[in-house]
Amino acid sequence: MAHTTFSTLIAPVTVEPRHLLAKASSAMKWSFFESALHLSNSYLLFAPGHIEAQLIRAYSLLHLGEEQEARELFTKLMYRYPGSVSCLLGLADYYRVGMDYDLAEGLFFQALEMASDENTKCDIIIRLSELYVLKGELELALKTIGEALEMMPFEGMAHYQEGLVLLKMGNFEHAKRSFDISIQLNKEHAESYRLRARCWMMMNKVEYGLHDIKKAQQFELERYRILEALA
Repeated sequence: MAHTTFSTLIAPVTVEPRHLLAKASSAMKWSFFESALHLSNSYLLFAPGHIEAQLIRAYSLLHLGEEQEARELFTKLMYRYPGSVSCLLGLADYYRVGMDYDLAEGLFFQALEMASDENTKCDIIIRLSELYVLKGELELALKTIGEALEMMPFEGMAHYQEGLVLLKMGNFEHAKRSFDISIQLNKEHAESYRLRARCWMMMNKVEYGLHDIKKAQQFELERYRILEALA
């Protein structure tokens, strides 16, 4: 029994650090925040100053309800790496979650000025559109996401965000078309199927809606299988 306990204790040390970071990043992508926090903490034992691992840790804490600790970490990272767009975005996301929308908006615009590539700029514009949805400014949210689509017309998350805004505006047919494109670009995006199902239902096409709900559930199940692999 003692041998089994000892082996269990030393097992994590044998894992290569780069695998821990890759798993932490994947866990974040799929919103498995407890796993992301555990994996990023484990990686930081090997590389205490690693910026990506610290950001994963901060985001995980934020989404797990540890707002104060997340804020302290985001703030510390921003001052430590003043030229990092990722750190600035982290602090902006903190304020967005905390419903300090004006401060979040200012930080997003600051990050947009600092961004040097179109992928990052598109990501920031999508976040701005999400922010305007939270503020109830749907027309501005739609206009903003249009800027992202002009910049990167094949960005699946931009089409998803456009569909979400149109759905909230009650424009179910055009929202459905945006989700169509989002699914074409990412066939495993469960949220797009789920929201397209809502569009189908509002358009009185229940059979299509039920089909999309089943697809969403299928890909949600895949997420849980990924979680088991990350554990």
